[in-house]
Amino acid sequence: MRKKQMIKIMVDIAMLILLFLLMSRHITGNLLHEWLGMGIFVLFIIHHVLNISWWKNMGKGRYSRFRKVQTMLDMLILADMLAMMISSILCSQYVFSSLHIRGTMLGRIIHLAGSYWAFVLLSLHLGLHFPMFASMAKKRLGAEKYVTMGKAFRWLFYLTALYGVFAFIQRDLWHYMLLLTHFAFFDYEESAIFFLLDYLAISITFAFIGSRIAKWAVHPVTEKKMGK
Repeated sequence: MRKKQMIKIMVDIAMLILLFLLMSRHITGNLLHEWLGMGIFVLFIIHHVLNISWWKNMGKGRYSRFRKVQTMLDMLILADMLAMMISSILCSQYVFSSLHIRGTMLGRIIHLAGSYWAFVLLSLHLGLHFPMFASMAKKRLGAEKYVTMGKAFRWLFYLTALYGVFAFIQRDLWHYMLLLTHFAFFDYEESAIFFLLDYLAISITFAFIGSRIAKWAVHPVTEKKMGK
């Protein structure tokens, strides 16, 4: 594996870890939450610098179905992250408090919805690249071992994704995303492990959806296959 590709993967893994920590503000506390937020924005910038060729080639070549889906999702993530960056300044209690910006309510509402949308969109983004990860794993493990491990983990992955649907509904994430609720409610007596496992399951759910979208985009269902 090339050194640059390894760095890209490490940056993406670090962003994913920070994302889970950012979703657990009641565990980390507000001060650490804000610094972790600065960390993920720095990594987001590094991610785009490492993928500068993607930006340079945006207006070039043919836009396949997969490329269209990927570009649309990346633009949504970019818009959401920019909104998160602005809103974090507006509602900051520590890192940007010296700026004395009075936009707390507006910033909090944007930040609330944006954080859950970022969680979902980045999970979809991860799933969209599952074919690439699978190809890398196949080369690393070998075809036979890859198939064996794939069978062992496939149902665990499916069951976790199914549980993630329940966790998504039970924790009212869609309420926050649609701004049906303007305040995030946390159970401060809940174990941090159970909280993070639920969010891991939710992330796997949307990663699974992203992988299905990727499969559809690369191998679209034709009218013949649909029986038409």
